[in-house]
Amino acid sequence: MKLKIATKINLLIVSVIIIFGCVLGFYFIQKQKTMLTFEMDKRINALIMNLSNNSEYPVLVKDKMAISKLVKGLFVQKDIIYCRIEDKNGNTLYEEGLDKEKDIKTFVAIITTEDTKKSSFEDIMLDSNKSEGAKEELGKAILVVSLKEFNHELNRLKMILVFTIIFFVILASLVSYLFVKFVLDEPVNQLVFGTRKIADGILDWTVPVKTQDEIGELTVAFNKMTKDLSNTLVSKKDLKQALDNTRTLLEQIPIGLMIVGKDRKIRKVNSVALKMFGAEAEEEFLGKDCHNYLCKIGLDKCPILDLGNKVDNSEAILLTKTGQKTPILKNVRLINLEGEEVLLETFIDISERKKAEEEKDKLQKQLLQMDKMAAIGQLAGGVAHEINNPMGVILGFAQSIVRDIKEGDLLYMPLKSIEREAIRCKKLVGDLLTFSRIGKTEKEISNINGVIEQSVSLIEAQAKVKNVQIIKSYGDNLPQIVVNKNQIQQVIVNLCNNAMDAMPKGGSLTITTSQITADKKSVVISVTDTGDGMTEEVRKHIFEPFYTTKEVGKGTGLGLSLVYEVIQKHNGTIEVESEVGKGTTFRVKLPMS
Repeated sequence: MKLKIATKINLLIVSVIIIFGCVLGFYFIQKQKTMLTFEMDKRINALIMNLSNNSEYPVLVKDKMAISKLVKGLFVQKDIIYCRIEDKNGNTLYEEGLDKEKDIKTFVAIITTEDTKKSSFEDIMLDSNKSEGAKEELGKAILVVSLKEFNHELNRLKMILVFTIIFFVILASLVSYLFVKFVLDEPVNQLVFGTRKIADGILDWTVPVKTQDEIGELTVAFNKMTKDLSNTLVSKKDLKQALDNTRTLLEQIPIGLMIVGKDRKIRKVNSVALKMFGAEAEEEFLGKDCHNYLCKIGLDKCPILDLGNKVDNSEAILLTKTGQKTPILKNVRLINLEGEEVLLETFIDISERKKAEEEKDKLQKQLLQMDKMAAIGQLAGGVAHEINNPMGVILGFAQSIVRDIKEGDLLYMPLKSIEREAIRCKKLVGDLLTFSRIGKTEKEISNINGVIEQSVSLIEAQAKVKNVQIIKSYGDNLPQIVVNKNQIQQVIVNLCNNAMDAMPKGGSLTITTSQITADKKSVVISVTDTGDGMTEEVRKHIFEPFYTTKEVGKGTGLGLSLVYEVIQKHNGTIEVESEVGKGTTFRVKLPMS
């Protein structure tokens, strides 16, 4: 809500009076409190000093009757509520009254054999109980004074002060209101009324000049302005139509538009740009640096203002209000707007185009990988067939001969080596045959959690040796799927072995299963390790046959390519996420049928 000038002036005057009154009142109350305290202390100290001087002999002889007469005379004072006389050992000789009130003040005087009478109140207040001659402490006199009357008087003064401040505030408000109304408010209201008439198209409206002060000068200037406007009359209807057309064009064109000054501050954005930024009001961006929202990430120089380019046509990143990155195609150029050079930036969202390009690139890579795998598969199948038969003969003869030779024989170790390496070659040939799609793929309905559990049992002993903790998190009520159990077990074992190889110092291996919520027609198996991770370059080649990062003799490079082929045979997909130093996750998705 907008406040009128008159209201602001009234509020200012009242606020000043209230503040001044509060400060002055606080000072007055403090002075009064100090004065009242001083008077009370002066009176009570005189009484207690008189009591201590007159109690010397009665305390010395412990004459309680004499002490009682001295004390009773004190209770004439209404604020004294308690008195106690003690001997030098702290024993009570006489006590009268109660000190149960909350607001009290205690006065103490020492009873000695020396005459402690003073000539003035200042002597009593400043006395430090020092004596030039010898003295003996006989006891102590204690008076307790109620502060009820003291506080009552202080509160009375406060109330008088509050009512005084309220009276002056009301008086000042009335005077201020009358002054503003007749001196300021009426002339200003006439100017406001005249301005509204100008806005309604009555350009020859004049305001009567009633004062010779600054407001009168403002009124004269206003009348001159209206006269000049009436001499250069423009059709308000035509002007409004032109503005409406321009506004419609700027708001309806499906292109984000932003005007930026040479100071790099945003001056204007259209509704399309606001929608792309994820904002509701233009004010959220006005005066902000354009590079905070629209530029290449990491670019610290403007192609036009800093590099001298006339036009900037480039792809860039638009940052939304929530920090989301949107790819755009932008065009920036210098234009002259109302005599000032500014940057006109237009941009369109190319997210769909980028997504289509990424999908196309992904499909091309998949096709290339499939062609490569098919070619290598044919080669592998041919090689496997050619090697399989001779290797069977070698293995058969080696096993036949080694059965008839004792362990101590010189030929025993060479023949056992031939047998071991022949078996290794047979296994490699088996992998090649599987990879080349020659092996049979007999499938059956299976519970994927059960298949994985059987696979994990094969590697648990190895995991303990390598200090790897296996964490299993199986999803509940997963649908049964049609798979070749042996091949899926081979996939799980291969992925787990690779994960343990990536954790030479130990770590955790997590195996999870779940169902895709979106289609409910696929099961996802995730194998995650906390190992060394992979670089982007290694990740691109891990499914290629014979590609390995292991040392010579520790890997054939067929493990992950075999996994890839098995998943392809099951019409599934396999994805990998990895970051150096943070581990790797393989995610296998298998359809229900």
